Amino acid sequence: MPMENETPVNPSICRQALTMVFIEDQPWGTLYTPQTGFSRGTFFPDLDKPFMRGSGRS
Repeated sequence: MPMENETPVNPSICRQALTMVFIEDQPWGTLYTPQTGFSRGTFFPDLDKPFMRGSGRS
């Protein structure tokens, strides 16, 4: 039994894609050793971008 203010669901809407994604293939490169990877927060040197505090303005 439907509730008083309930809107009926159109089944064709439920089958439509809400989003589409594109993920580019990334080649495997060199990896950090487990000890270095855990201390740096990543095992991938290409993704190791340290946080630089400040905005760069004097």
